[in-house]
Amino acid sequence: MILLGPGCRLPKNSVYVSSNVGVTFAKTATLGASTAVNQIRVHPTVAGDVWVSTDVGLFHSTNFGSTFTQVGSGVTAGWSFGKNDTFSPF
Repeated sequence: MILLGPGCRLPKNSVYVSSNVGVTFAKTATLGASTAVNQIRVHPTVAGDVWVSTDVGLFHSTNFGSTFTQVGSGVTAGWSFGKNDTFSPF
């Protein structure tokens, strides 16, 4: 799965998904009244768990980006999920 959002020349409040390694993309959802997608984060161990931060708030999908629900307003920064390297001091 490939998700397109920030920096792409696409409608600013939409998410596009590819299931064929980027050969084609399909619009899956819009993100409310947003005009800019800031970050897209996909959970590394929870299948289908996608988070998108926009200029109007945070959106969440549990179905690989087919639909999104706004879960907060005012949250416009993106955060990553993951596990630190066992040798990392952070």
